[in-house]
Amino acid sequence: NGPDLYVYLSTDKSASEFVNLGILKANQGNQNYEIPDYVDLVKYDKVLIWCKAFGVLFGSAELAS
Repeated sequence: NGPDLYVYLSTDKSASEFVNLGILKANQGNQNYEIPDYVDLVKYDKVLIWCKAFGVLFGSAELAS
């Protein structure tokens, strides 16, 4: 749980370059987020749970190729 949490695809864990997929829908269970067609998943190879209000990483995962 946390305030103002969003799901990002990012090039690194500091969210210096990212695509915002939207607000985190829940803190447990399966969730689906639409990835825009223009997103290069080779470049944006990390998924971040990011707190926009405080600029803090809550969790991350690497996308498998």
